[in-house]
Amino acid sequence: MICNGMKAQRSKWSSITKDSRTMIYKAEPDKVLRFVQDNFNLLRELYRLQLRDSIVSQDAFQALTTYQGEVIKKRLFDYKLLTERNGDYRLTEAVRQFLGFLLNEFKPLLPAQLRRYQISLGDLFGLLQTTPASQEDLLLERQEHLYDEILSFLDNVAGNTSQLLRKTQRLKSNKRQLSYPERVHQARHLIEHYIQPLNQILNHQNENSITRLLWRMGERMILEKIATHSPAIQERYEQLDDLLRSANEHLLRQSRIITRELLPLLERLQRESEVLNGWLFFLESPLLRPVPDFTKPSRYPTFSDQTESEVRFFLEQFANRQEGILISVAGAATENSLPRFFDSRTYARRLQAALPVANYFQWCIDTLQQYESQLDAQHFIQLASLVFDETANYTLLFSESRVRLQLAGITYLAPVIEVKPVQS
Repeated sequence: MICNGMKAQRSKWSSITKDSRTMIYKAEPDKVLRFVQDNFNLLRELYRLQLRDSIVSQDAFQALTTYQGEVIKKRLFDYKLLTERNGDYRLTEAVRQFLGFLLNEFKPLLPAQLRRYQISLGDLFGLLQTTPASQEDLLLERQEHLYDEILSFLDNVAGNTSQLLRKTQRLKSNKRQLSYPERVHQARHLIEHYIQPLNQILNHQNENSITRLLWRMGERMILEKIATHSPAIQERYEQLDDLLRSANEHLLRQSRIITRELLPLLERLQRESEVLNGWLFFLESPLLRPVPDFTKPSRYPTFSDQTESEVRFFLEQFANRQEGILISVAGAATENSLPRFFDSRTYARRLQAALPVANYFQWCIDTLQQYESQLDAQHFIQLASLVFDETANYTLLFSESRVRLQLAGITYLAPVIEVKPVQS
């Protein structure tokens, strides 16, 4: 019975949409806008469904309009807000664009969709240049079409940049709790298929970019402004010149956003701080989560659950590299050396053997100098933090005196810390 009821509903609405296509419903614009305002929540959900699935299926439409009156459903078609497409539904293009503008939610255009402006702008500019000045009406039309096409391109670029920026911010904040490999995969997809191609489109150093085309148009408009034209033509050339000047500044701002915020996305994901993300997660709703006790030492596993995927991601960049000899070690004398990476366990054993240590930071410098001709600041920080990471294994006595340390050409004034083994 339920299936029969659903079929009856579908056939009913199929007949309504067919009737709506055949009739011409003349409604005052203010009535249509009032209907949109009164039923905005419904239209917003229809828009988001179409944004996600490209269509609004009959089942989804029925689910959304279960508690709506029959008049409201009928007006959606009478006012041409919704149309039928092969048994499913779609918002009309004008309504879709209007809702996307209001909600600031839409899919970023593919670079191929933006590159079409290269052809349309080039064709319109060429037609404008070849139109005789005597055909004033045609000249005015082509000026207007070129003006509108430039505005359309600028709006789409701004919209694309805005949506890509929102997507990258969501990836960085990771509110969807995606795993590290999933975030890296999405970041690569955005960079390869959207961000880098968009950057090429806006690159003014690229002779074939749309930005360079607009720059050449601007040069031409400067000449046309000082040429002899009728007042109407002259005014339109001045408007085109003003638009192209502002367009260059606008595209430069978009290019800076791409360079500073979007392109470094993958690099920022790789070096993000798990501690900082944890704090941000806690601060979003601190009253709903227990406050950690920072005075109580805790032990945590050395490796996180994402360590394997992070190491695999790091090693992937070397998979396709050709091997080559960078440094020849033939005949070199054997030296007291450690691996180039920092081995905390080796240094922990040396510290245990050296306890008690009267001046810990000076001991770190002296120990590193045995293996590194030029001290690595990162290695020093890792070694200096060794006793603080394992406070349960050491007793730390802080002194008011200070010691001067030379590291990478910079003098540091560090406290004198005595390290002793924990008394059992």
